[in-house]
Amino acid sequence: DAISQIGSPPAEKKKIISKTLRFVAHYHGAHLCYYSSKVETLVMKVRGLLGHLVFKTQLSKSVMTDHTKPIYVLAGMDAISQIGSALEQWKGLFLSTFPQEAEAAMPEDPTKDTKYNEPIIDSVRLQKDEELERFKKLQERKMREEARRDGKLF
Repeated sequence: DAISQIGSPPAEKKKIISKTLRFVAHYHGAHLCYYSSKVETLVMKVRGLLGHLVFKTQLSKSVMTDHTKPIYVLAGMDAISQIGSALEQWKGLFLSTFPQEAEAAMPEDPTKDTKYNEPIIDSVRLQKDEELERFKKLQERKMREEARRDGKLF
């Protein structure tokens, strides 16, 4: 459903996406199922798969690997000879086709980021930070007193 909302990618990109996902699923022993609530056959296949996983019902062994249609491949039902063999090959091809954007650097302390101000949460957090500091000082003082009592100095 998400792809239909943003538009369908060109056939060559669909093929790369499909084969990369098939390889990753095969590599990890996972099922790969495209899903759309608008396509009744997919609804039935996914319902059958979920029934099998939850209730151990009989599972259809049909496989759909055509990249121009929705993919439905159960774990162990695909073949490396049909996909391609190396993880690095697929990773390189995928990244060259779909360049990744650099992630924005995380602030040193995300709790102090002004973009996400929440007055109630911030006030409770401030209160808890103050309680923690008091607790640390109290524990430190207790340790010093015990050390003095035992004749050990810090």
